[in-house]
Amino acid sequence: MKRLTTNDKDHILAPLNLFFVQGHEVWVRGGGPEPDYADTTLVEWIRRAAQKHDLNIEAADAESLGDEMVDALLDGSDTVEGIVALLHTAAIQAAEMRWRLEQLENVLGDEYSLEQLRERLGRGNVKEAGSNGETEY
Repeated sequence: MKRLTTNDKDHILAPLNLFFVQGHEVWVRGGGPEPDYADTTLVEWIRRAAQKHDLNIEAADAESLGDEMVDALLDGSDTVEGIVALLHTAAIQAAEMRWRLEQLENVLGDEYSLEQLRERLGRGNVKEAGSNGETEY
């Protein structure tokens, strides 16, 4: 398998590279305003979208935005704020998964396979995790 995580700013459409963690905060690669489309925090991206579309979202930091988004999730798709809340949740999930995968890929390198991982663990008979999430040996 080829490495899935990269910090290449031109690689935003690659899996798990649009959202990333930096300084304990979720960022959107290329999510800043034109003309340069710099990387920006998820909080700033949502703040700009809320202002442009007159949404009832006022958060100034990640923690308060999280609180607002939990409340807005209850709206479901009945409000644009509910839709933004769902996308906010998905962005956090993507950034967390990318961060975890990046940690593994930093150890495994740019090219790796499940067989290499088994060998590194010193257990030639490591199987994929079952539905309960536990790895079988």
